[in-house]
Amino acid sequence: MTANLDKLSIIIQKLSSPSFMKNNITKTDDLQKLAQLSRDFATALASECTSQKDNWPLIAKFPEAGETEIDAIELLTYNKKPKEENVVEKLVDKKEASTTNLRNLPRNFSCESCQDRLFPVKQFFRVGKIPLLFLVSNGVLKSSKHSPLARDRSLNLVFSNENENELFGRILSSLSHKWSDFYFQEFPACYFNSNTSTMEDWKRRAQNCWKHVEHTITENKIKKLVLCGNAALAFLGIKEAKEKSQSMKSFLTPIEAKKTPGHSHPESIECLVIRSPSAILSLEKKRKEAKDKNIHSELLSQEKEIKTNILSSLKSFIASNSH
Repeated sequence: MTANLDKLSIIIQKLSSPSFMKNNITKTDDLQKLAQLSRDFATALASECTSQKDNWPLIAKFPEAGETEIDAIELLTYNKKPKEENVVEKLVDKKEASTTNLRNLPRNFSCESCQDRLFPVKQFFRVGKIPLLFLVSNGVLKSSKHSPLARDRSLNLVFSNENENELFGRILSSLSHKWSDFYFQEFPACYFNSNTSTMEDWKRRAQNCWKHVEHTITENKIKKLVLCGNAALAFLGIKEAKEKSQSMKSFLTPIEAKKTPGHSHPESIECLVIRSPSAILSLEKKRKEAKDKNIHSELLSQEKEIKTNILSSLKSFIASNSH
């Protein structure tokens, strides 16, 4: 035992003796003695801890209980401040990942040509097998009492609702084709507010969006275009679109394809305008609601004529397309 420990033992014996606790803490000088003993105890204890700091264990050990020696425990350490180069590397990786994500977005998502757009069509392009591209538009050109904005169902449907999709599917089946045979692209490829839109606005939007059509033509070697309903109205205007849908005759539209050395590129592409499934369904609805027999008969005749013309025009247009 060291001198410090002997001193501690004596102080503890004095403090714990019954006579001291009973008789010696009644006077002021006795309280002073107690205070001095406490200071001596603290000093002796500190001195002993300092002298034995390298020999005393941090915790009590009980080998019989299977406890691990303190020196055998591996301590986990970490740096509170990461290395600067690691932070930079993480930032660079994050920036590259962000750039990669932007590159993987559909073209209409990253397009900034039309500042008045509301949002892009979720799935504006579908790949086919035959180099013929259908341009469709499910946006509302004119405001209506129902809604100034069509619902975007492009993830599941090519046209705006199940009835339109079912009707166009029957048209394709009549031509011995299916959906996956052809390319489809929304045109324009974004939604806009029809309440504040004019036909001049739609013309401008179609012209801005035409570069995405040209990109599809070039990348997929598309040879023919079919403009359906509102897509034709936005691109050609009401008068010209109506004339071409009635005549059912194809026409050429100029394109500016990217020039690749050693390859020939067409300067125009053959196009056809047809009525949209929405327009055909509208005729069917009017015919079914007509109470007058003459009006019903007239609408039925008109409906059959439009369907027959669409089928015959598409059949010859597709057949003349060299695969």
